[in-house]
Amino acid sequence: MALNGIQIFKLTPKKNCKECGCPTCMAFSMKVAQGAMKIEQCPHMSDEALASLSEATAPPMKTIKIGTGAEEHTLGGETVLFRHEKTFVSKPRYAVALCTCMDDATVEAKLAEIPKVDYDRIGERMYAELVYVNCGEGADAAKYTALVEKACEEAVKEVGGVAVPANYNAPGQIVIGGDAATVEKAGEIAKEKGAKLAVKLKVSGPFHTSLLQPAADKLLPELEKMNIGKMKIPVYTNVTAEVLKSESDIVPTLAKQVVSPVRWEHIIRNMYDAGADTFIELGPGKTLCGFVKRTVKGIVNVNVEDTVSLEKALLKIKKA
Repeated sequence: MALNGIQIFKLTPKKNCKECGCPTCMAFSMKVAQGAMKIEQCPHMSDEALASLSEATAPPMKTIKIGTGAEEHTLGGETVLFRHEKTFVSKPRYAVALCTCMDDATVEAKLAEIPKVDYDRIGERMYAELVYVNCGEGADAAKYTALVEKACEEAVKEVGGVAVPANYNAPGQIVIGGDAATVEKAGEIAKEKGAKLAVKLKVSGPFHTSLLQPAADKLLPELEKMNIGKMKIPVYTNVTAEVLKSESDIVPTLAKQVVSPVRWEHIIRNMYDAGADTFIELGPGKTLCGFVKRTVKGIVNVNVEDTVSLEKALLKIKKA
């Protein structure tokens, strides 16, 4: 059970040093109890006190982030469930839950109700901001992919420009790129045809689309100056999702990937079919681990971004 502010205060050094940003240790303790600050933000807390408090003050609801860019939302990280007990640290978001197991009529009925839920309550607008889609076991990923591709084609016919799939990340998640207006129209068409969510991403360019052909043309002669050695391990390419056949394929493939979609989902499936049973993401975050988890099951899936995560990954791999 979470500790209250007084209980936390009794274990603090009571220095009132203000180094945590709070005027007193009591104020700091109250914020920790509310979930607004972490106990580790006190620079003078003893290791023994940290060990005993970290677990006791951890919020029962895990903190998660959903969405991207301006539409990224933080949820959870709370010590209580109900608003009347305290102000939430992370603003609640209201979502409509859908599942691939639902028939078309059920889905349409739920979506039709979304605009009806929109009202003010004590100065706060209450409305459905999100749609949660549970991709059920055995869901038809190919149908979803075809839907997005069709939406892109129709957007190009309607408003011109370029709109094409740029990233096949995982079942149910595809990124499209191209001219801003055409991409926006493609998103609208995709939702009209049944896509449950279309989110605009903040990116600096139309990567992995034909609009970057001038960049690919400039890159190729620079790559041709490089001395490519013999390949010692299989390398899968984003362009075909297959293993490169020879060293002579490396340079033209690297240039082509600038304007070709990233077939991440297909790469993972091909590696799995070839016998890969352990996937390790290197670098900050767990985005790729999430894509792998949604694509194949029954594998070891870990990320390594620092020494702590490295030790956890090695332990998980040894236990597998």
